[in-house]
Amino acid sequence: NHPAVPDASVINGDITEDEIRDKILNAPGASSADVLLGGPPCQGFSRSGFSSSRALRARRLNSGFGEEDDERNYLFEDMIEIAASLRPKVIVMEN
Repeated sequence: NHPAVPDASVINGDITEDEIRDKILNAPGASSADVLLGGPPCQGFSRSGFSSSRALRARRLNSGFGEEDDERNYLFEDMIEIAASLRPKVIVMEN
């Protein structure tokens, strides 16, 4: 959305991957960042879509796959770890 921003100035990736986490923690100015923004996904918690259909939900639960098995539900923990390392003044996290 911001074509004037050079690609080298953007970190786009999965924060569960060590390479991406290292890029974030070692980015120029990261140690003095005032604000950390993040948006972990909410699909695993959502009551719309796949998890809202009674039949699909029952089939999912009968298969042994529950909300706790959806890895997306734990991405906020990675953001907290990054925040703890960077210690910004403000953290904004919204799904």
